[in-house]
Amino acid sequence: MSASPQIAPTRQMPPRKLPAPPKRGRKRLPRPPITTLREAINTHVGGRLRALRIAQGKTQAELGQALGLTNQQIQKYEKGINNITLERLVLAAHYLGIEFDYLLEGLETVALTARPADAPVDPVKHRRLRLAVAEALRRADSASLLSSILQLLRAAEDHAADRTRRD
Repeated sequence: MSASPQIAPTRQMPPRKLPAPPKRGRKRLPRPPITTLREAINTHVGGRLRALRIAQGKTQAELGQALGLTNQQIQKYEKGINNITLERLVLAAHYLGIEFDYLLEGLETVALTARPADAPVDPVKHRRLRLAVAEALRRADSASLLSSILQLLRAAEDHAADRTRRD
């Protein structure tokens, strides 16, 4: 009898991973990095509002109903996409049972890390912003709130002066 031909053993390939099926719905683009002080403040305050809401077990819909807003608007506030007015912040703080200045804690460091916008300031819009800030300050009745706002403005002013000296 003749020897049968030897067959070389075959190498087993590791199983291939299939790509995950595409997610349904629209693609979400990543948000651009925070560039302005306004965006940095909105993101910081919105994040603190969200953390507090979640810690208390409240939904966006419940908070929105208490403030007369939709849950979509609350979501935009929490992500820092939209500006939240001083009046809404005061109402949110009251609803969540906290002092208003809790939502502003840590803004000093935010003011120092935010970069100013590259676009020149529109004088008409700038005037409107000053009037809006003045009106909000006029309505503020909490000494701790006013103190926090003053600290924020001083930190932003110092940061702007430092940037000007470096440039």
